[in-house]
Amino acid sequence: MVSNSNKPSAFKAQPTERQTPAEYQNAQRVAAARRRAEEAEAKRRAQQQALAAQRQALAQQQARREAAAQQKARQMAAAQQRQQVIAEAQRQAQRQVAQRQAAAQRQAQRQATAQPVAQRPAQPQRRPAPQPQQRPAAPRQAAPAQRPVAQRPARKPVTKQAKAMQKPQKPQQPKQPKQPKVDVKQLLANTTAFLQKRPKKAAPARPQTPVQQTPAPQQTAVAPQAPTRRPKTKKSKAQLPPTFKGKVEYGLQQIGPTVEVIKADPYKREIARKVIIILLALLLSFRLTSVVNDILGFGRNPESKTFTISEDNMTTSKIIGQLDRKGFIKHSIECKLFIKLTDIARSQNFSKATYLKGDYVLSKNMGIEKMLLQCMNIKRQQTVEVSLPDGFNVVQMAEALEKNKVCSKKDFLEAANKATYNFDFVKNIDKADQRYILLEGYLYPDTYEFYIGQDAESVVSKMLGNFKSKWVDTYDARAKELGMSMDDVLTMASIIQKEDSKKDNMPFIASVFHNRLKSSAFPTLQSDATVNYIKEYVKPNVTDAQYNAFLDVYSTYNVKGLPVGPICSPAEDAIRAVLYPKSTGYYFFAHDKEGKLYLAATANEHQANVNKAAKADSDAA
Repeated sequence: MVSNSNKPSAFKAQPTERQTPAEYQNAQRVAAARRRAEEAEAKRRAQQQALAAQRQALAQQQARREAAAQQKARQMAAAQQRQQVIAEAQRQAQRQVAQRQAAAQRQAQRQATAQPVAQRPAQPQRRPAPQPQQRPAAPRQAAPAQRPVAQRPARKPVTKQAKAMQKPQKPQQPKQPKQPKVDVKQLLANTTAFLQKRPKKAAPARPQTPVQQTPAPQQTAVAPQAPTRRPKTKKSKAQLPPTFKGKVEYGLQQIGPTVEVIKADPYKREIARKVIIILLALLLSFRLTSVVNDILGFGRNPESKTFTISEDNMTTSKIIGQLDRKGFIKHSIECKLFIKLTDIARSQNFSKATYLKGDYVLSKNMGIEKMLLQCMNIKRQQTVEVSLPDGFNVVQMAEALEKNKVCSKKDFLEAANKATYNFDFVKNIDKADQRYILLEGYLYPDTYEFYIGQDAESVVSKMLGNFKSKWVDTYDARAKELGMSMDDVLTMASIIQKEDSKKDNMPFIASVFHNRLKSSAFPTLQSDATVNYIKEYVKPNVTDAQYNAFLDVYSTYNVKGLPVGPICSPAEDAIRAVLYPKSTGYYFFAHDKEGKLYLAATANEHQANVNKAAKADSDAA
């Protein structure tokens, strides 16, 4: 157990007057609360079903993609196999061609080396070896090209060198050097340079006839004329498609002739007049439809957004201009004209109205008149100052706002459970369907000035804007260093705020929680503040089944690590304690009734501290 049961929590140390209204005991309010809980449960189930259907659709889409990828892979494999078969067939054909060429070369070499016997060079006759005297044998008829057997000389053993010399040697063909690749461009350049450097041949002089003896004075030698060449005709380039500018210029050039043709023909002139009338009517109808949608709010987005008036005593004309610039309307001139024309028939005179600066929650589907009335209604109401202390949760804030007649508790709780506000951190909240109040922890505790009867959503938007101004960029950078999100920081800070409201003790408690999150020996935080939040503020407004469900996700005795969300609105001191904790080795802490903090590193030390706190409480009593 992190904290003893005798310790004073933050809300016990600073008690506030809480009156239970008679309407909470009314059975109708209990039934309404149950219906809201059932509607929330039905909404959550519908969201889960939609999420399951979306996941199923994604799974089917992934399966189709995988099937398509497998089919494509099979097609590619088949194509590769076909290419391999074709390549193998080509290689086989090349080998066969090469074999035929080699066989033809060998046959040609054999024919070149083969010579007739008569043309062979005579071999030197060997001296016959002495033969023993034998009986004369019967003469054999041998072939004329062969010697008698008796006259053949004895063969000597043939060595390897002799065999090599006896073999007919093939005529050695000189190796042909590899021809280098011809560079066509370089060859053409060299040829052109050679032709330019070559001297031109002079034409032969014509023989002069003796008859012409009167030569012209100062005869000059005529230079040889170069052969005439045909003039090169430039090939017409393919016409490129006209550019956009050319098309526009061509179209503008054709306007005049087209107009003249239409003027000359009465039938075409009548058709052109009708077409122009129809086009103008369509444009006017589109314009009027959009203007009517601005005035009445038809077909506009129902999402609520914050509209800020930055100056005091703003006129209706300036307000309409700001609404146009902020995107609430599209036609400010027409809207101003409509307000002026209909101001006579209206009880409220918009032309003389002025507006105070502030934040207003508007939606595009309200129409221009309702938007202006929304801003004017707030102007006519009185203001009230409401103080929301550190550590207040949304339920306590709703009771304080209802007590000061700002808005009802029901409307504020519903507004704090919406995610339609124009803030990025609201859209990034995780596990929204499991939380009791969506914006718990994000409504910054401070002293605010509200209008009596102000819209609950504008109240929530103002508190969210205050939180955004307090959360600086250095907090985001530090949270990333710790591996935490904004929601994690606010959740731990809310627990620290409820455990101890003293500024000096907060960094030590944050150190204990950080050490437990990093250690596998202490998987839970074991803070009584999370259990008290569910029992005191959640249980009276939900069913037993919902109470058990919230207890499972909020109680730090059941949840490993941080709970599903914050349990109150922490102050800036608690947030800084989470981001910049003390570096200690403690895993336990306890308090006495005076608020003194006892820290321990082991369970035995913690038990000793609990005994010390109990003794201090008994001595004080």
